[in-house]
Amino acid sequence: MVGVRLRPLLGVVGALVLPTTATAHGGLLIGGAEAGPYRVQLMALAVTRGGAGPAIDYTAYVQRAGDGRPVEDADVQIVVERDGGDQALRVQRIGNGYEGIARVPSSRDVQAYPVRVAVRGPDGTSDLRVTPPAAGGPPPALLGGTALAVLLTGGLVVRARRRVPDADRRDEG
Repeated sequence: MVGVRLRPLLGVVGALVLPTTATAHGGLLIGGAEAGPYRVQLMALAVTRGGAGPAIDYTAYVQRAGDGRPVEDADVQIVVERDGGDQALRVQRIGNGYEGIARVPSSRDVQAYPVRVAVRGPDGTSDLRVTPPAAGGPPPALLGGTALAVLLTGGLVVRARRRVPDADRRDEG
């Protein structure tokens, strides 16, 4: 049985590791640029859709390049490029963004697929293409920091378990 003290830690770890349920917009910023009259930022988040399999929730945030105000009346198209062909997403306006959900073979890496965002709005048009970063794995500092955090957490757990029997022995004597 998991100790009462470890339950919150396990909850946080689970929230960070497991994909969220659809439809959550936002996620990891995977690209952005000023293109034409607009500034476009694209975010991606791994989601689950019941029994529909893995998916990625893409959200494009469109702002006017001049003043940074959100563009709320644009026609936004999001297309995910995959080996099996391009997948045009059904995009809908959510909050200050435009969201579409793509079915993918694996949602483990939300940056694995090139994505095109086309904006047609009152100030003109804008096109953005976000490509996956070059393969190379996580930075060494991230791996070292994670290893250190795991070791420190393990040490605290061992220390907490050793204290309990000592306290019980003192109560008996």
